Amino acid sequence: MGRTKKTKIIKPGLYQGIPNSEYHRGEDYKPFLSRSDLMHLQDSPAHFTVYKNSPDEETADMIFGSAAHEIIISKTEKEVAVGPETSRRTNVWKDFVTANLGKYCITAEEYLRIKAMEKIFRKHKLATALLYGATIEETCIWNHSMYEGVQGKCRPDIKKIIEPRHILADYKTTGKRANKSEFAKATVNYGYDVQAKWYTDGMFTITGKEWEFLFIVQEKQPPFAIQVFRATPKLLQLGEFKINYALKVYWDAKEQKEWDRSYMEKIHDLDPPAWAFNEWSHLITTEKGGLKYVNE
Repeated sequence: MGRTKKTKIIKPGLYQGIPNSEYHRGEDYKPFLSRSDLMHLQDSPAHFTVYKNSPDEETADMIFGSAAHEIIISKTEKEVAVGPETSRRTNVWKDFVTANLGKYCITAEEYLRIKAMEKIFRKHKLATALLYGATIEETCIWNHSMYEGVQGKCRPDIKKIIEPRHILADYKTTGKRANKSEFAKATVNYGYDVQAKWYTDGMFTITGKEWEFLFIVQEKQPPFAIQVFRATPKLLQLGEFKINYALKVYWDAKEQKEWDRSYMEKIHDLDPPAWAFNEWSHLITTEKGGLKYVNE
């Protein structure tokens, strides 16, 4: 009869050299709450439970971003596998992925695009200055100060200390323009505000230092332009609102043992988004004699 593998006891602190696969999917790190966990808790305990037991399948965009991160930020290609010239829907591609489990499987075209992105990145003075001499992918484990027994985890791409500044930075790739307007939308939609607050809180808990959070954003299409953004106090506050809500959902589910609870059983009023209402309500006007275009 085989022995049951014991979960390793991991104390709060900073750890280097933990493989990506272990951090994201290893049983030893499963009890700790990550930014992705918090995002699913915002939906419901049931969504969180499903995600925790069977993490979302990585999309082609996610795999591309991870491969770009490995090559550009980690400066290694050990975890990247370049596949044959065929569709991802074919058995040939599926066999290739199976033979390279644990690696980021990308096409030859994607690999060449990442190498072109890398060339632009290495020429970007601010991005390279942040990367130079930095600590890459250090894992942080901490006990949450408000909820007893709740522990968090994070893994900043870049940790850089330029006294008196303590900087965390995350590298993002985008299929849209890397301008402030587009990235602000992505930040809210994908929970980057939660990431910035969760990471800086965790690092503060362990180090006792205040950290600022930067996003290095690079376009995935030519000219592969780069912008660097700082998370403002207002963005961090929005992240805090979301985190507090998610932690309350987590704590209530834990106390009441209701991990299968999802949405409230009630009829909800559905209003249009404010931007859609404003856009359409200003296009047409009602006047004597019928409807008229506003600009006529």
